[in-house]
Amino acid sequence: MKEEPQRHFELSRFGEPATLVLLALASGPMHGYTMMVSIEKDLGFKLGPGTLYGAIAKLLKLGLIRALESDNRTKPYEITSEGREALAEFIRQWEPAIRFGQARLA
Repeated sequence: MKEEPQRHFELSRFGEPATLVLLALASGPMHGYTMMVSIEKDLGFKLGPGTLYGAIAKLLKLGLIRALESDNRTKPYEITSEGREALAEFIRQWEPAIRFGQARLA
Protein backbone atom coordinates (compact mmCIF):
# COMPACT_ATOMS: atom_id res chain seq x y z
CA MET A 1 0.00 0.00 0.00
CA LYS A 2 1.35 3.40 -0.99
CA GLU A 3 2.03 5.76 1.90
CA GLU A 4 0.25 9.13 1.76
CA PRO A 5 2.59 12.15 1.43
CA GLN A 6 2.96 14.21 4.58
CA ARG A 7 1.56 17.74 4.54
CA HIS A 8 4.64 19.43 6.04
CA PHE A 9 6.53 18.99 2.78
CA GLU A 10 4.04 21.38 1.19
CA LEU A 11 5.33 24.17 3.41
CA SER A 12 8.72 24.19 1.71
CA ARG A 13 7.07 24.72 -1.68
CA PHE A 14 5.82 28.12 -0.56
CA GLY A 15 9.20 29.11 0.75
CA GLU A 16 10.24 32.00 2.82
CA PRO A 17 7.07 34.13 3.21
CA ALA A 18 4.94 31.24 4.50
CA THR A 19 7.67 30.17 6.89
CA LEU A 20 8.03 33.73 8.17
CA VAL A 21 4.27 33.96 8.78
CA LEU A 22 4.34 30.72 10.76
CA LEU A 23 7.34 31.92 12.77
CA ALA A 24 5.52 35.17 13.61
CA LEU A 25 2.31 33.38 14.60
CA ALA A 26 4.19 30.87 16.76
CA SER A 27 4.26 33.54 19.48
CA GLY A 28 0.48 34.09 19.39
CA PRO A 29 -2.40 35.39 17.24
CA MET A 30 -1.80 38.49 15.10
CA HIS A 31 -3.50 40.42 12.33
CA GLY A 32 -1.74 41.18 9.06
CA TYR A 33 -0.15 44.53 9.91
CA THR A 34 1.16 43.23 13.24
CA MET A 35 2.63 40.24 11.42
CA MET A 36 4.41 42.51 8.91
CA VAL A 37 5.88 44.57 11.77
CA SER A 38 6.89 41.47 13.75
CA ILE A 39 8.50 39.79 10.75
CA GLU A 40 10.53 42.91 9.98
CA LYS A 41 11.47 43.69 13.61
CA ASP A 42 12.08 40.17 14.91
CA LEU A 43 13.28 38.35 11.80
CA GLY A 44 14.74 41.13 9.65
CA PHE A 45 12.60 40.52 6.55
CA LYS A 46 10.33 43.12 5.02
CA LEU A 47 7.24 41.63 3.36
CA GLY A 48 4.89 43.70 1.27
CA PRO A 49 1.13 43.31 1.78
CA GLY A 50 0.69 41.25 -1.40
CA THR A 51 3.39 38.79 -0.41
CA LEU A 52 2.11 38.57 3.16
CA TYR A 53 -1.53 38.01 2.24
CA GLY A 54 -0.58 35.57 -0.51
CA ALA A 55 1.29 33.49 2.08
CA ILE A 56 -1.64 33.80 4.50
CA ALA A 57 -4.06 32.56 1.83
CA LYS A 58 -1.87 29.52 1.08
CA LEU A 59 -1.45 28.70 4.77
CA LEU A 60 -5.21 29.00 5.36
CA LYS A 61 -5.87 26.64 2.46
CA LEU A 62 -3.41 24.11 3.90
CA GLY A 63 -4.97 24.39 7.36
CA LEU A 64 -1.68 25.53 8.90
CA ILE A 65 -3.26 28.75 10.20
CA ARG A 66 -6.85 29.82 10.87
CA ALA A 67 -8.70 33.13 10.96
CA LEU A 68 -10.19 34.13 14.31
CA GLU A 69 -13.42 35.98 15.01
CA SER A 70 -12.99 39.73 15.38
CA ASP A 71 -15.15 42.66 16.52
CA ASN A 72 -13.41 45.19 14.28
CA ARG A 73 -12.20 45.29 10.70
CA THR A 74 -8.85 43.62 11.40
CA LYS A 75 -8.76 39.85 11.02
CA PRO A 76 -6.46 38.03 13.44
CA TYR A 77 -4.90 34.69 12.54
CA GLU A 78 -3.41 31.94 14.65
CA ILE A 79 -1.20 28.96 13.92
CA THR A 80 -2.93 25.57 14.13
CA SER A 81 -1.45 22.46 15.72
CA GLU A 82 -0.73 21.21 12.18
CA GLY A 83 1.03 24.51 11.50
CA ARG A 84 3.18 24.10 14.60
CA GLU A 85 4.08 20.56 13.54
CA ALA A 86 4.91 21.72 10.00
CA LEU A 87 7.08 24.57 11.30
CA ALA A 88 8.90 22.31 13.76
CA GLU A 89 9.57 19.76 10.99
CA PHE A 90 10.74 22.49 8.60
CA ILE A 91 13.18 23.77 11.24
CA ARG A 92 14.43 20.22 11.96
CA GLN A 93 14.98 19.64 8.23
CA TRP A 94 16.95 22.85 7.75
CA GLU A 95 19.05 22.80 10.96
CA PRO A 96 21.78 20.53 9.54
CA ALA A 97 22.10 22.67 6.40
CA ILE A 98 22.35 25.84 8.48
CA ARG A 99 24.99 24.34 10.78
CA PHE A 100 26.91 23.12 7.71
CA GLY A 101 26.76 26.58 6.14
CA GLN A 102 27.90 28.28 9.35
CA ALA A 103 30.83 25.87 9.63
CA ARG A 104 31.81 26.52 6.01
CA LEU A 105 31.71 30.27 6.53
CA ALA A 106 33.72 30.16 9.77
